[in-house]
Amino acid sequence: MIGYVINTHGMDLQVAFPSLETLTIMHMENLKIIWHDQLAEHSFLKLQSLFVEYCENLVNIFEPNMLTRFQSLERLEVSYCGSLQEVFELQRHNVRESHVVTAIPLKRLILRRLPKMKQVWNKDPEGIFSFQNLQEICVLECESLQSLFPASLASSIYFQNLANLEIWKCHGLINLVTSSTAKSLLQLKKMSVSECERITEVVTGEGGEASEVITFTQLTHLKLDCLPNLSSFCSRSYSFEFPSLEEVIVRECPEMKTFSHGALGTPKLERVQAAQEEEFYWKANLNTTIHWLWESKYNTITQ
Repeated sequence: MIGYVINTHGMDLQVAFPSLETLTIMHMENLKIIWHDQLAEHSFLKLQSLFVEYCENLVNIFEPNMLTRFQSLERLEVSYCGSLQEVFELQRHNVRESHVVTAIPLKRLILRRLPKMKQVWNKDPEGIFSFQNLQEICVLECESLQSLFPASLASSIYFQNLANLEIWKCHGLINLVTSSTAKSLLQLKKMSVSECERITEVVTGEGGEASEVITFTQLTHLKLDCLPNLSSFCSRSYSFEFPSLEEVIVRECPEMKTFSHGALGTPKLERVQAAQEEEFYWKANLNTTIHWLWESKYNTITQ
C-alpha cells in the first residue's frame, strides 16, 4: 500500500524532479500525503500543473512547509477525494518569521466532488502568502464547504486578478464573499452561483458604513440559479455599481424579492433571463425587474 508519493523521511536522498512540468495522481486509494518531509531546494521547480483524482484517503494537498516550493504552479485540479478536508494547510508557526510576502503563482483552481472539504484555506496567511495571481476558481459539488473566502482571510487575501468564479452544489455555503473581498475583485468578469441550498446572500456585510460603495468594474455576466434561500445579492444597504454588466440570469430563486437594498447602477443592462429558455424580461431597472419576476411567479402561490 502506498501512503506517500514523495517520502524522504529517514533518507539522505531527496527527490527533486527539477524539470517536471505536469503531475497527475489518480486512483491511489491509500495515499495519505503527497509529499512528506523536506525536499531538495529545487524540487518541482518547473511544475506547472497538478491533477489529483480519486485519492480517497488524502487529507490535504499542501502542508505549510511545501507551498513555497512550487514557484511555477499555475493550475491545480482536485477531484473525487472523499477524505480531503482542506487544500492549503497554512499555519503561522510553521512558516519562517519574515516580512516578505510569497506570491503563489497559481492561476486556476478547480475543486470538484470533495464531500468533506470544509475550507480551502484553513488559516489566515497573515501577510505571508499571496494568491493574487488567481484568475479562475471553480468549486463544484463540495457539500461541506462552509466558506470560500473565510472572514479571517478577508484582510490579507485579495483576488485582484480573478476573472471567473463558479460555484455549484455547495450546500454548506451561506454567503460567498465579504464586502472587503468583493472590493478586491477588480477583474472579475463572470460569476455563477448555482444549486446552493443554504446561501442567503452573495456579498455579506462586515459592519461597515451603510453608505459603502462596492464596484464590480469588469463583471459582464452574473448567474444566480436554483438558490432556494437567496433573499438578495446583499442584505446590507450598500451601493453597488456594475458598469460593465450585460447579462443577468436569475432562475428558481423563490425568496429573492429584490436584487439589493441600496443604490444600484447597471448602465449597460437591458434584460434579465429568468427561465431555461430564451425568455428575457425588463422593467425599468434591475431591482424592479427582480421584484416583478417574484410577484409574477411566486407571490401568486401565497395568495
